[in-house]
Amino acid sequence: MKVNEVRLGNLVNGVDERFPIHRVSSVKGNSIETQPFSSVSWTSISEVSEVDGHLPIIPFRISQDWMVRLGFKVEAENDGDKIYMHPEAKDELRFVTNDANTAVRFANQELVKVKYVHQLQNLFFCLTGQELALSTK
Repeated sequence: MKVNEVRLGNLVNGVDERFPIHRVSSVKGNSIETQPFSSVSWTSISEVSEVDGHLPIIPFRISQDWMVRLGFKVEAENDGDKIYMHPEAKDELRFVTNDANTAVRFANQELVKVKYVHQLQNLFFCLTGQELALSTK
């Protein structure tokens, strides 16, 4: 993962086994700071430095579980694809997920494909001006 791929608030796979989900809290030069995310509270800050241009942080692949936890609702299913909508998105905006990736569609035109949760977060914010909130349920 490169430093320029993340922004504040992105969810990443943390290096702390007690808190597998981390949220980016700061980006400084070639390093980022993350805070472990739990349903109870934020805990201490841990710094992760860049290694050969990439961060030793593993992004989360988009899955059905992640789509639901980020507030998406299944609108339809078609040949193994699930079509999701989000209450904060315009009616024409759809997210089509399969095992390989998530295609983002607007007015039935594919805009881009994403594979990771942080990419979906960034794109969703760019398209709607809203952050995706993580449900702890």
